Amino acid sequence: MRRKMIVVGLWLALAMLGTACAPGRLASGEVEPAADSPATSVGLDGTQWNVIAIDGETVNAKGQGTLDFADGQVSGTAFCNSFGGSYNIEGDTLTLGQLVSTLMACEDMGPETEYFAALAKVASYRMDGANLVLSDDSGADLIVLSPAKPASLEGTVWALTGLNTNGGISSPLLNSEVTATFVDGSMSGSAGCNRYFASYTRDGNALTLGPAGSTKMACLDPAGVMEQEQAFLAALGKVVAYETKCASLTLFDAEGTVVMTFQADRG
Repeated sequence: MRRKMIVVGLWLALAMLGTACAPGRLASGEVEPAADSPATSVGLDGTQWNVIAIDGETVNAKGQGTLDFADGQVSGTAFCNSFGGSYNIEGDTLTLGQLVSTLMACEDMGPETEYFAALAKVASYRMDGANLVLSDDSGADLIVLSPAKPASLEGTVWALTGLNTNGGISSPLLNSEVTATFVDGSMSGSAGCNRYFASYTRDGNALTLGPAGSTKMACLDPAGVMEQEQAFLAALGKVVAYETKCASLTLFDAEGTVVMTFQADRG
């Protein structure tokens, strides 16, 4: 998924909405997988889901739609933007509060528009096998979701979704691709124009990256891609810790400030 370079003013507000998608934490810093049938008689708290169908149509989008429940807060990604808000359950009645969203622009906003429109109509939920089904007040099915399986730091192709520039999280330039893959102590990927590579070690949540090397091509399209690449490679030197939540990866500096964010690339 490609995104325009827009500072996301609501990013920190969304980060405060709770720790959805993290029901338990392993010593490595990754999260424990959800159970095969996460919803129980006490509700949806602590469960994480991936969207597989909206309004009876199977979703076919490069980005990912997710929905996570934790401590009275719902959050997720809408194929492009992140969102969050409150929720309440009484029996099988599910009420979602007003949702706030980041403001990135992506190549195809259609799936996001459909997802938000469906979420606005949600009135109840039920289980269909291992899947979660959200319905409107007439009982018509709106959204079908499957249990989320957390992506691992290592072996996953991560696509950049945010880079801290001038104190704000900005999304990558439209038609640029910045990726990261961690395998056997070696981090590599596309920096937007050039291929880059660096060593890494991890200990719990701590992540240490060695100096990054790269190929030496010069790219003119899209405009600003070389400046973005330089900012990305420089930011790698600030990383000291990481956190994974479902299909997202966040890298932090020594002060705990977010350096960059990624989403597992579905190809």
